Amino acid sequence: MSVRVACLSPYPEGVIRGLFQGRFAVDVTFVPDPPCPDEVRLAVAEADLVIGDRRHQHRLDRSVLEAMGRCLIVQQPAVGFDAIDHEAAAELDIPVANAAGYNADAVADWTVMAALLLRPGTEFDPEAFGLFLSDQTDLGTKAAPKFVRVASDLPLTATSKVLKRVLRHEAWRCTDTVWWRPERDPFYRMLSSTEADDLDQAVATR
Repeated sequence: MSVRVACLSPYPEGVIRGLFQGRFAVDVTFVPDPPCPDEVRLAVAEADLVIGDRRHQHRLDRSVLEAMGRCLIVQQPAVGFDAIDHEAAAELDIPVANAAGYNADAVADWTVMAALLLRPGTEFDPEAFGLFLSDQTDLGTKAAPKFVRVASDLPLTATSKVLKRVLRHEAWRCTDTVWWRPERDPFYRMLSSTEADDLDQAVATR
């Protein structure tokens, strides 16, 4: 028995073949980096199994799903279905599954950053800040910021509102000092350039 697999995620071919542990002959088709809607449509048209894009960039809309006459299941190797028209898939009897908990750290732990603008003459105390957060009984375990950016100034609009989109885009890639909690430790330590590079790499492969 031969299984045709269309993989929209940037996994090594050996990883995909390893999923079948030699039980079936596997024909794996990969697609280029997004955007490449024509290549995606061609790759999935004859696939028995479609492995979705863990980056949520290659999209499977209704028109693409309607062309997937052989597909037995779409497996999304991440949480969420935002890149897949799951309602259309249900109508077409194409099961769609995700991987609950796949990127729990990336979603729950890496999305919260506090940007602080300190009063003149004051300094950020990472230990005191961590203890303060630990004492907040109404603060959920995943609500405490993973990162703390001690800013020299904040980007503002013409009406003095903070430009949050700029802060989100810069994340830890900024000239300000950034503190972080690598694990669940309540205490913060300064983010090094090597750690920042490692975070960039980790995000790129999520």
